[in-house]
Amino acid sequence: MIKSKGWNWKIVKEDEEEYWKNPSMESYYLVNRWKSLDKNDFLDLGCGIGRHSILFGKNDFNVSCFDIK
Repeated sequence: MIKSKGWNWKIVKEDEEEYWKNPSMESYYLVNRWKSLDKNDFLDLGCGIGRHSILFGKNDFNVSCFDIK
């Protein structure tokens, strides 16, 4: 069995830190697409620091997110 473990944020370099704070380009498309389809719920498994969860929450989605510590 493989043991699950969280991401080691200590290895992220300072110049890479901004990357992890900004949602991916694809998520902006999904926000607009899912809103047009009347989707309201967003589940983010393995959310990390929540960059996508925050984006969806700011766009009026009901957000549930989870990650391993």
